[in-house]
Amino acid sequence: MYIIKKILIIIITFSVLISLSITFTGCSSIPEESLDEKIEEKIEETTKITEEEIVKEPIEEAAEEEVVEEIVEEKPVEEPEPIILSGSGDSVVDIEKPDKAMVVHIIGNKSSNHFAVINYDKEGERIELLVNTTEPYDGIRPLDFENGEWTSRFEVNASGIWTIEVLPLSSLRILSVPGSIKGKGDEVFLLMGDIPDLAKITGNAKSSHFAVLGYNGGRDLLVNTTEPYEGTVILNKSTFIIEVTAVDNWAIEVSAK
Repeated sequence: MYIIKKILIIIITFSVLISLSITFTGCSSIPEESLDEKIEEKIEETTKITEEEIVKEPIEEAAEEEVVEEIVEEKPVEEPEPIILSGSGDSVVDIEKPDKAMVVHIIGNKSSNHFAVINYDKEGERIELLVNTTEPYDGIRPLDFENGEWTSRFEVNASGIWTIEVLPLSSLRILSVPGSIKGKGDEVFLLMGDIPDLAKITGNAKSSHFAVLGYNGGRDLLVNTTEPYEGTVILNKSTFIIEVTAVDNWAIEVSAK
């Protein structure tokens, strides 16, 4: 700063002298004291302005160099559209769904006859027996959770009206860990919140088939019985979906790690 100031003073001095010599051309005499005062005043005035600019310049540059956070609007994940099917009696229905895990909500068999729903892949290979009952049915089952599964057809065995809804995972109920959830019949629900640790499970008062599975990149069979059940099991810390197979009421309480 000191060197810059000296250089500026020299330049300004010569500029002032030239300016003053031009201004006072034709005058018979110029008092030396008056000239010195004017030079000093001009130097002080200009130096003050220059110093302000020198001090201000780095501040302006720093302001320009500030990192401005850009708000990047995340593109929403495209969810599969629901597929709604309905009919009556035995039917075979083809669908076109994304190659993604989804769930299927099935309703039917009000007359308590035999009711079954099977899904098939594009090669015509049977994937799973989703429903097989002689009771009125209203439940949610996983669809294409395993690698290589890609449902393209449903076969329905029924004697009355039925409905099949193929839905995205976002349609599922959520259990916030730690927390609890209650239900009746087949259901699939999501785990969110803290890291899951233990699951206290009760259900199957009617002594039918009762099963609970946890999905965590793999699949863990947590409960599988035909007796009334009450117990506590360990959950894989990565478990994010739980599937319940039941015909009556059940309750699950999940504690955090």
